Amino acid sequence: MNIKEEMMKKAEILNAKLEGKEYYVKVVECFKNNGMKNAFVLIHHDKEEGHASATIYKECMEDVWDNDEKLIEYLDAVYEESKKVTVDIKEICSREQILATVKPRMISETNLENVINNEIVYARYLDMLILFYVEIPNLDTGKEVASYTIKRDNLKMAGVTKEELYINAIKNIEEDYVIENMEKVICRIVGITEDELEESMCSSFTSSIPMYVITNKQNVNGASVILNKTMLGELKEIIKGDYYILPSSVHECIVVPIDEADAESLREMVTEINDGQVKPEDRLTYNVYKYTNGEIKIA
Repeated sequence: MNIKEEMMKKAEILNAKLEGKEYYVKVVECFKNNGMKNAFVLIHHDKEEGHASATIYKECMEDVWDNDEKLIEYLDAVYEESKKVTVDIKEICSREQILATVKPRMISETNLENVINNEIVYARYLDMLILFYVEIPNLDTGKEVASYTIKRDNLKMAGVTKEELYINAIKNIEEDYVIENMEKVICRIVGITEDELEESMCSSFTSSIPMYVITNKQNVNGASVILNKTMLGELKEIIKGDYYILPSSVHECIVVPIDEADAESLREMVTEINDGQVKPEDRLTYNVYKYTNGEIKIA
């Protein structure tokens, strides 16, 4: 039984137990990050206009999935939270709101067929795809800021051209970036000081090759900062030269000075990280990129 079949069967069981409640469960397939995923949508029986229908992916329910009573308690809590939110669809899909808030995100080009089939607006960038999303204010999913991905119908209804969308998306991330050296990132993750790191077994690795992590301030869809020319120029000043960019996930990239390593060994590193540490839905590419003469190219 695949995930969709499992969720369909579970939804049927849950809906029988949800009789008398304000909502029911529906299984939908939607594009999420790097592929199609199945999810539960909690739908109000009256389908009130502006009511925010909560979308819940299976991984969010793993702890209670095998216990129907606890699962319903969880769904009840999510539904009650969603009732507090009124989404003005016309406003968040308006020309003004789209152009003012749209941002880009990078995904693997292996998603091209799904992107086209779902009528999602995209642009090609090297061996990747750029999608465009708009955050939905005041709608907290508990894990990340809620958003919707721009589709062709959204552009048509808002009277926005693809060129306008691209230009404004890049403009909206001009100041949304973070550059940190790898040692600082490791210290934050491990919970130690940089002095303590120097004394640890990690110091020989971190000091052998200068590395930097680039992402956005939310560290969500942060690989898109490679489209930010301001950030790329600042990075060159910090490194004092050209550099390689390693796409460690859709959320961040690693940067290495060009004279500190060769592209082939870095490509092996990307492969190892992708296959061993990155969830399939978060993988971007297996390539390495070179920033030189103010441009990014595949190394």
